[in-house]
Amino acid sequence: MSLILPLARQFLNVMSSQKIRFFEESLKDPQKAQAYLLNKWKADKTHLEKVVGHEYTSGSSGAKKKITYTKSLKNSFSDMFQIWACDILNNAPIKLDSGVVYMSLSPRINDHGGLDNDTEYVSPLMRPLLKKFLAVDPAMQRVTSGEEFYHQVAKQLLARRDLEIISIWSPTYFLNLLDYIETHKKELGFSGSFNDHWPHLQMISAWSSGESQSSAEELKKIFPEVWFQGKGLMATEGPMTIPWIKSQGMLPLLNHTYFEFMNQSHDRLLLHQLKEGEEYEILPRFPNMETRYEIGDKVVCTGHYQKTPMLEFLGRKGDSSDMVGEKLSGNILRELFTHDFLDFVIIANKDDKNFHYTIIAESQNSNSKLDAVAIENKLQSIHHYKLARDLNQLRPSRLLYVNGLKKEIKNIQLNLGIREGDQKDFTIVKRPEVKKALYEWALSMSSSE
Repeated sequence: MSLILPLARQFLNVMSSQKIRFFEESLKDPQKAQAYLLNKWKADKTHLEKVVGHEYTSGSSGAKKKITYTKSLKNSFSDMFQIWACDILNNAPIKLDSGVVYMSLSPRINDHGGLDNDTEYVSPLMRPLLKKFLAVDPAMQRVTSGEEFYHQVAKQLLARRDLEIISIWSPTYFLNLLDYIETHKKELGFSGSFNDHWPHLQMISAWSSGESQSSAEELKKIFPEVWFQGKGLMATEGPMTIPWIKSQGMLPLLNHTYFEFMNQSHDRLLLHQLKEGEEYEILPRFPNMETRYEIGDKVVCTGHYQKTPMLEFLGRKGDSSDMVGEKLSGNILRELFTHDFLDFVIIANKDDKNFHYTIIAESQNSNSKLDAVAIENKLQSIHHYKLARDLNQLRPSRLLYVNGLKKEIKNIQLNLGIREGDQKDFTIVKRPEVKKALYEWALSMSSSE
């Protein structure tokens, strides 16, 4: 065992003990905890704090937005990390020896400033200690060429045969990194399987719900013996939920974020009013804000731990399409086609009132592809879609089979200045620039089925 690992564990526990006690106590009475937080913000006037930095939103679903960071907001990120890390070290079904971890990095291609890497969410006091366990030098973030970034990260990562934890945001990002290693295995000196190369790998932490579910499942298949933990819900604007091992779910970070919700009847609700099985739009308020923020995320209450609702991310509010009342959602489409395609996205086409959908897909099996008629029949199992077709409001859907769909989506977003680690998976293509580029590429690569 690394001599420094027990000392690091002890230091982290001491640094975080009060935060964890406060968090666990708050779970017993979320209404009281949230009222206390709001009153404290008002007394401290946290929204008027001095700006200590800024970060830009990823831009994956629209234009980048500049988010101002205050001391209180940065503290909420670092506290989230400390609470999560302590939970892992003390309660996860893993036994660390080296403590070596790969944390998410993205090259700064077409970048506009902001935080360099995930280690900057950690408090300055903790950062030097964390860096002793990093498998890849955070300076790799400054590489401006995507190809060079992949090469350098792959080289450093492969050199750490003692890798034990992978902590990333997008599972698609890490799948792309593994694909790069496979493609360039000769020059990287890699042979065999990833499991053989990293025999001590014990944990992967990544997004696993909503649009990231299929990529997370693919990652689990590559590392079937590794314990997988889904990431909580966090935005550039602030943290919202964290995985908590005892609860077996995602708990709101109720000591740092004030929560409001909107149900499907457009009623405004508070955290303690949520009901199991109900879906909500989450309306968080962070310490640098005076009012709630429409972040555009949808969650479902999966149950309660103590008296606090557990929240699972469902997808973006904008992950839907409704040209003529057909009411398609990413959730429904993923359920419908999860066993039919390796990957797929759907585009809403509006050509001179000739409304229809184009499905761009990569087949699971080239010998047993579903044809356009079979796909259309599946779509018509959705009540409102069938009604729109029966009323001739929608024309039949179009199906385009392609190869390399994920890679093309990645490249299109990179060209738009969206860093790879910031890229999010999606089912319904919403951003006009992505939609146009992807549709033109698919038409050039495919023949209609």
